[in-house]
Amino acid sequence: MGLDPFDPDEMTAQKSVQEQFKEDRLERESLDKSQWPAQIDRAALDIQYGIAVGKSDQVTDIGGVIGRHDFDRATGEFYVEGLSQLAGENSSVARALRQYQDKRIGELVFQLNSFEPVIESIS
Repeated sequence: MGLDPFDPDEMTAQKSVQEQFKEDRLERESLDKSQWPAQIDRAALDIQYGIAVGKSDQVTDIGGVIGRHDFDRATGEFYVEGLSQLAGENSSVARALRQYQDKRIGELVFQLNSFEPVIESIS
């Protein structure tokens, strides 16, 4: 049977954008945490180019549930984890990243990746 719009449990049992992003882009056997930042950078570019990111388990899902306005919430924590894995948990990079909210890191990642097309056009 399909989605029941009158069943509150069915309507509120949706995954967070973080869970959706992790399942869609980061939970792969061949991918470890140190590769997460590159995957997140790619997702930022995908969103800017109109490529769908994320999906839910709902039967009405058509893909692309993560967009510009929730990219920061969906990815910030994972970017910090990945950079900390790359640099080492006790590194100055990891310590510096812990001083910021994950959401702010996600915002910065998206903004920095928005410059790539401009930089490529100049080269």
